[in-house]
Amino acid sequence: MVLLGRPYTVLSRRMNKGIPDIFGALGVKAFFQDMLPGDRPSSEALQPMFKEIHWHYAAAILRAAETAAGTDGAYPVLVTAFRCTPDSFVIEFFKSIMDAHRKPYLILQLDEHASSVGYETRIEAAVRSFRNHHASRLQPQPAYSPNLFPRSSSAINGKTLFLPDWDHLSFRLVAANLQREGVDARLLSDSPAAIRRSLRRNSGQCIPVNIVAQNFIDTVSAHGLDPSRCLLWRTPGSIACNLRMYPHFAQNLLAEHGGGFEKARIYLGSLSFAEISLRLPVNTYLAYMLGGLIRKIGCNIRPYETVRGATDAAIKAGIQLLESAFLGDFPKEETVRKVADLLAAVPIDGSGARGFGRGSRPKVAIF
Repeated sequence: MVLLGRPYTVLSRRMNKGIPDIFGALGVKAFFQDMLPGDRPSSEALQPMFKEIHWHYAAAILRAAETAAGTDGAYPVLVTAFRCTPDSFVIEFFKSIMDAHRKPYLILQLDEHASSVGYETRIEAAVRSFRNHHASRLQPQPAYSPNLFPRSSSAINGKTLFLPDWDHLSFRLVAANLQREGVDARLLSDSPAAIRRSLRRNSGQCIPVNIVAQNFIDTVSAHGLDPSRCLLWRTPGSIACNLRMYPHFAQNLLAEHGGGFEKARIYLGSLSFAEISLRLPVNTYLAYMLGGLIRKIGCNIRPYETVRGATDAAIKAGIQLLESAFLGDFPKEETVRKVADLLAAVPIDGSGARGFGRGSRPKVAIF
């Protein structure tokens, strides 16, 4: 048995609920992950994922899992803290590695309410499963497909690129920019029902990554498109939340869904789309800027409108005009002036909306 996990979780008697001792009582040899040979190279298919993981112990756990999966007679037991977000990503990739090798495994989540008795039954059942597997010797299957994340404009040719609708004003203009460059770019649709469906596959990860993957599945299915000819755009990131893991996790979610979505791919592109066209960074900047300005102006005007919904109607008409301009139908500067006139024409009660003078409404912040 190979115990995988953070050393302060697995090795501390105050934390591990006596799990190593339970294996010992069953006559099973238990090893910790750092007792495995460290000279075994990782498979080529897993190298891209290991390059993106900046959590030290998460990478160590997955490398040990791959070693245990490929070692005859070694069976991994992942000991993890309940609802730990970094570990929740590890769990899903751990499952994928084990499933690819057609090898049984055991995941034990620790919390302060559990007792060792509850773990004994699961461990006994797992040991029987491991012994049965060892007798059958099932052959492993390939773990991951290569080239999961195309990064160039050539990878988009003939395919549909879906963008998460993070900001419905700016991203409509971003999609128009891409369409002008010959990319079949579309925005994902969203709904409360899709959010609920996405949570079925969430085991502690950052919820938006599940929602975006579910929106992609629903949108592609609703339009009757071939998933193998569809790409989901994600952008890389290195901040502490480890956005680098999002594309890998989203790809895993698509593969688990099946139904052809295992052939869909994540397009890992830059925020400016500079890899597609040198003209795109400037137009993308303008899309973000104008979308943000229109939203800000709308927020300043809306509390003072005398006709309910007039601000939103002006914003909708303005974005439609800008969308046409970004597609190349009209000059941008002229269109921006028209949008400014639309917003300026919204009737207000005159209590200070323009200059925030007398009678201004109080600002409210929601945390």
